[in-house]
Amino acid sequence: MTHYKELIETEFLGQWDLPPGRDVIVTIAKVERYTPRQRKKKKRDDGGFEDERFTRIAISFEKARKRWLSGPATQAVIAKMYGNNVEGWVGKKVALYVDHDVKMGRAVVGGIRVRPTPPKGKVTEEALDNTPPPEKVQELEQARDDAGYVREPGSDDV
Repeated sequence: MTHYKELIETEFLGQWDLPPGRDVIVTIAKVERYTPRQRKKKKRDDGGFEDERFTRIAISFEKARKRWLSGPATQAVIAKMYGNNVEGWVGKKVALYVDHDVKMGRAVVGGIRVRPTPPKGKVTEEALDNTPPPEKVQELEQARDDAGYVREPGSDDV
């Protein structure tokens, strides 16, 4: 079964990019500060607005097409294994898995987590290059057409 978000082109790794029910062992290639193009605004007590603090970092993996935005919880797990200096993380292996109980606010949305011990298995980054096969894209487009969806020229709601 193909998760609908697998068909959306994005530069960041999502839980739908990981194979269901198993860990993916990856090697960290690069760790860098991530600053979003447009920052969310946070309301101050005086009624004004300020840029919301962004707490994620971008982690690239060897042989993987997408970067991963790691949050504070997963950053702490990696730091406990390999130290607080991100330069020491490069070249190290981590095991990623999907945790369906991750919350965003009050909503349970799921997310990617890191196992708290260094993995001993073979690196499986090829599982992260999750480009859907052309026949699957055609199958989904056909299903959309069969459902009577008509895209107007110039509409961006695809």
